[in-house]
Amino acid sequence: PVLYSTTDPATIIDTAHAGLTFAPGQPQALADAVVRLAHMPASEREEMGRRGRAALVGQHDLAALGAKLSQLVDELGGSSDQ
Repeated sequence: PVLYSTTDPATIIDTAHAGLTFAPGQPQALADAVVRLAHMPASEREEMGRRGRAALVGQHDLAALGAKLSQLVDELGGSSDQ
């Protein structure tokens, strides 16, 4: 499962039921989310993880995202093979 700090009311995490979201800048909200996850049955946490992976794979081309990240790292790092 994912713990995600956001003010967005409709994230992929929420839509896919793949984790818990909480307000940014609120350490107690993070702590509460961790405790909530810890008290969930393992099967429920595993299902959250499966739903999250399915949502990511279904909505994003991982190869394309990897290529974009690699390009960004090269640009930021001043790669000499440009």
